[in-house]
Amino acid sequence: MAYENGTYVCRVRSQGFFKLDNERKTEYFGLEVVPSGRVNPDDPDGALIPCDDWPRTVKLWLTAKSIDITGRQLIELGWDGERFVDLDPSTEEFHDFTGQEVRLVNQREQAGERIYDNFSFPRPRSGGDNNGPEPDAEIAVKLDRLMGNKSKPKKKAKPKKDKAAEPQEIPDDEVPF
Repeated sequence: MAYENGTYVCRVRSQGFFKLDNERKTEYFGLEVVPSGRVNPDDPDGALIPCDDWPRTVKLWLTAKSIDITGRQLIELGWDGERFVDLDPSTEEFHDFTGQEVRLVNQREQAGERIYDNFSFPRPRSGGDNNGPEPDAEIAVKLDRLMGNKSKPKKKAKPKKDKAAEPQEIPDDEVPF
């Protein structure tokens, strides 16, 4: 069974470090959550829309590309950001997220005939209300290198001076003062 797409308020039930059962054995920090209800898109601050309480796992990836995002998300949840081992339940006095309420976004994914839930933290917005990608000026520089600097704009030719437009020197005997 799958949840509808949307934003959900969920309660953390457990946590831990895991590896996917894939070729790369991709590592992640998992939060098992149980949705309490779906946020009403027409009234985001109003009552939650009731939903089933099937547990789902939020995977916070621990790859070189994603570790900064994962760290920020965990810090936003209240972790001090010092040591990842402090998030492991087998560590004495670990940082426990159990019972914490979180807002997650579900985007269904389909693989063959099956539909899967993909619960994740909302992507942070950058620059106010802009939720699009951030501009990257390095792209143009890389393209110039790739094109052998052929794509650089050509220097604008200086406009030719019009002899008639140039101020003519006035003889001293015509200056009134």
